[in-house]
Amino acid sequence: MFPECSNGPFSVARLAKALHAHPSLEALSLAWNGLGEEGGVAVGIMLAKNDKLRDVDLSHTGIGPRTALSLAEGLRSTSSTPSLTRALQLAGNALGLAGLRYLSTCVRFHRLDIHLGMEG
Repeated sequence: MFPECSNGPFSVARLAKALHAHPSLEALSLAWNGLGEEGGVAVGIMLAKNDKLRDVDLSHTGIGPRTALSLAEGLRSTSSTPSLTRALQLAGNALGLAGLRYLSTCVRFHRLDIHLGMEG
């Protein structure tokens, strides 16, 4: 995992390509890295090509609605089996209502567990 490693969008795009070549990875933490929308979209594209990745932590990474759309599209394209469980940790990001709507389309079918950090 790579929490707090200052991976920007370009290094995350390279990481996403490398993960595509090694599809057996089951968990990835990029928390507290400055991914921004571009890096987050790269992760969404990688999800579309990797059906083994179950837990993705993108907490506090500067992602927003565009990343949420990419994540939702990636999740929808990978699994035709509704029994797969995935966890997305997205606390500390400004996904907005649009981002939440995109992700809500995946929750039931994919048994997706989304952590937004809004407890309390």
